[in-house]
Amino acid sequence: MHALLTIDDDFCGLDMNAPLGVSEMVRGKPLFTDGVDKMSSVIAYVYKNHSLVFVGTKSGRVKKVRRRERIADG
Repeated sequence: MHALLTIDDDFCGLDMNAPLGVSEMVRGKPLFTDGVDKMSSVIAYVYKNHSLVFVGTKSGRVKKVRRRERIADG
């Protein structure tokens, strides 16, 4: 059997659309763009006062994006 792509530890295979039930558009400045490998899923949270984003791509990879500046308390 021949695989179309290599599946390794960075592979993101979940292709599911899960609505969050929000009614307002999220606004802000983009922290990350990638014109080559399109995003298919995004999850973001704050960990130890840092914004972390994990981006699943159409090719099945996971990219970790971290904002360099610390988030102001309050």
